[in-house]
Amino acid sequence: MMTNREFFLHHLKIETPATINVLKAALGNNLEYRPDPKSKSGLEMLKLFAGESGMLVTFIEQGMVDVGQEMAMDMTPEELVSLFEKNWMMFQEKLSEVSDDDWENKKISMMMGDKEVYADTMVGMLWMLFHDMIHHRGQFAAYLRAMGGKVPSIYGPSADDPGPMANM
Repeated sequence: MMTNREFFLHHLKIETPATINVLKAALGNNLEYRPDPKSKSGLEMLKLFAGESGMLVTFIEQGMVDVGQEMAMDMTPEELVSLFEKNWMMFQEKLSEVSDDDWENKKISMMMGDKEVYADTMVGMLWMLFHDMIHHRGQFAAYLRAMGGKVPSIYGPSADDPGPMANM
């Protein structure tokens, strides 16, 4: 039977290709698109993915992240996708080295300057952030057609991509 951490790593590996495909589907399209003035633009969404993937590595290494700091750098969209991929792989590597005891019991914190805004065990924080990433992937996938792109297969065929089942 898998531990909770092994189950988490297993699902990270399953979700990773779909997330990378969604991010890459935005490249070369209208990244200034935003569905509402209060919404992030496509480019801001890419920066969110790149920044949050780096935060995950920092959580593992330092046990806390200051979310009040600027998350994304001045990078091209292609560089942002590459940074996400690099950080995401590094996160999985570092997490595979975490002990089950730290996974279950180590407290990690989101800070805003000197103020703790959210804290949980590593297991609680990383599951929450993993679900947040999946949420943002769905949000970003909904931008793609309006940006001029095509929606890749995520869990199965989309109107634009028959997905892996087409090869069966």
